[in-house]
Amino acid sequence: ARGHAELGYVKWLKGQIKLEEKDLLYDAAVAHAKTAIAIDPNITTAYETLARVAFDRLEWTKWKESATKSVELNDLDGRAAFSFAMTLTNVGQYSEAYHWYDVAISKNPSIPYYREAAIAAHIWGSDYATALAQTEQYLAVGGDKNAYHAFRAYTQYRLGLDEESKRSLDQISDEPMLVVMWVTPGYYDYLRCAAGEKAAVMEELSALKIDAARELRTQHCAAGAGDEDALFESFDRTIGDGQIIYLTDVVTEDIKADPRWQPAAKYMNYPRD
Repeated sequence: ARGHAELGYVKWLKGQIKLEEKDLLYDAAVAHAKTAIAIDPNITTAYETLARVAFDRLEWTKWKESATKSVELNDLDGRAAFSFAMTLTNVGQYSEAYHWYDVAISKNPSIPYYREAAIAAHIWGSDYATALAQTEQYLAVGGDKNAYHAFRAYTQYRLGLDEESKRSLDQISDEPMLVVMWVTPGYYDYLRCAAGEKAAVMEELSALKIDAARELRTQHCAAGAGDEDALFESFDRTIGDGQIIYLTDVVTEDIKADPRWQPAAKYMNYPRD
């Protein structure tokens, strides 16, 4: 059962990257997860996989049912709680996401990417003060130093702490960020684009091979530069690629009020809390 459950999770993960094979890989992920459950109805990872696939296919009822089941079972390392928290964040259900991140971190406090994702969640929910406060714990458990400074620079900027933000920004080196979240380098992109470096940032982003990562970071650059046209163009490309449009903090109430947001809202049909 565990082998089928983990193989299903890997098939889902490959589907995130190999977009041309996504549907086949997702079907295989579901098949392995269901085989695992038939052997052991209490295997957490299988429900986590079903939730992930349902989420990516915008099947909101199936997602919530499977994700809830996954955290009700034996989630010793907090992985199911982390996965649930991440997907809740992606669709703007921040309060519930914060709870499940706390659960995941309490079960496995030494994993940097749990804390990395939790910081991003608080940023997406515009809870910049909490996100800033969490950066020290992230660094203490081995989080990437450039990501640490990017988190701090971005949250300080959003809190109006301009001088502190500049000092944090100056600490970021040319080394790549060793992070899990596609959006984390996007905070650096945002600040650079806000400072007038949009052309250079966009040239760098054009080399990214994962469409979802490129578009998410493009949205942050566009928002930093105040280029709403580029922001909406990125949403349209994301829809065309069949990817998720994440409800980050750059998707403001003003953006949602713009008529150009309607195709994205209709496409995603975001679940209600």
